[in-house]
Amino acid sequence: MDRDVKLPVGVRIRTHTNSQSIQIAFSYHGVECREVLRIEPTIKNIKYAERLRSQILLEIEKGAFNYGVHFPDSPKAKVFGTVVAGNKLLGDYLKEYMETCRRGLSHSTVLGYQRVIDAHYATLKKSPLRDVNPAVLRKWIADMKVSAKRVRNILTPLRGAIALALQDREITENPLELIEVARVAGKVRKREAYEINPCNLEEIKAILAAAHLPYRYGLMLAFFTGMRTSELIALEWEQVDLKAGTITVDRAVAEGVAKEGGKTAAALRVIELIAPAREAIEKLKEVSYAKSKYVITKPNSKDRYSDSNSWSNAWVRVVTKAKVKRRNSYQTRHTFASLLLSQGENPLWVARQMGHKNTEMIFKRYGRWINGDGQRYKPVSQVAHLTLGGTDE
Repeated sequence: MDRDVKLPVGVRIRTHTNSQSIQIAFSYHGVECREVLRIEPTIKNIKYAERLRSQILLEIEKGAFNYGVHFPDSPKAKVFGTVVAGNKLLGDYLKEYMETCRRGLSHSTVLGYQRVIDAHYATLKKSPLRDVNPAVLRKWIADMKVSAKRVRNILTPLRGAIALALQDREITENPLELIEVARVAGKVRKREAYEINPCNLEEIKAILAAAHLPYRYGLMLAFFTGMRTSELIALEWEQVDLKAGTITVDRAVAEGVAKEGGKTAAALRVIELIAPAREAIEKLKEVSYAKSKYVITKPNSKDRYSDSNSWSNAWVRVVTKAKVKRRNSYQTRHTFASLLLSQGENPLWVARQMGHKNTEMIFKRYGRWINGDGQRYKPVSQVAHLTLGGTDE
């Protein structure tokens, strides 16, 4: 630490054999008190010590100071006969925080927070909150071995729990305040870029021929609208206008629950049905219109696919049966884009169909397919119907 740095009133640096720390001084009941904060004397930490001392002085003035809350291990905590900090567990406050989330946040957000707690807080939540100090948190974060961005997401429930504890005066300082997440988390090797691997027309035909009803025409709709899986499985007949040849996308399934709205503002859109997509809707109407409000139902059922996983499981079985290259089911969306762009379709039209606000993502992801085969422009209405090569049993 630079000796020329001017220290705030009541804050000084203590030098030990192999290290340094910060000490704050204040008067309580006429007794001069000096307490060591076991943190390095950096500029940031000195400012923190100054704020802590100011907070303590304010609490003393208001008669609200509790020595044991701030310094539970200090001999003076016993001298002054104050109550040692409470023993409420971090898990108690995490539970309380989640209750507040359920009252104000979406179902999918709440489930996301709960998954984070289940995955990362199993041991930590059993600790008294007063024991969850910066040293404990630094080790906990370092052991995650994930990126700093991911750590910040994981810390969201903890921040909420700490805020509640500060309100209750269970603790008087935020243990996260001194932690630099980027430094503690370190660097994590980035994942390889996601591979866009669309199906060609022959593969589409093989996949559709291998699929059962009504999943066959659900996939056909996916291939030729570019809709997200969450939008497809939430699709209801009231969203379909065959006379106008459109689908209004205004809802999606998230964490098994269908809700209005989209992934982004641009995701709320009206899709124009090109020929194969219209054919898929007409076939699905024969199967499910009379028995269900959902356009795509499970076999011999009026129920929709519950979530993206159930849809993907069916996809894996079909792709295996069709003996085509294994891909994830989201490739149906990429297939739509690459197929239309390679035939000369306007990138802005494709972007709007897919729910992008502009062409930036289209050029970034699908630039190599734009006019890729050198063929002349073909209007989307001329995209050939597919011959499935089988019956609808």
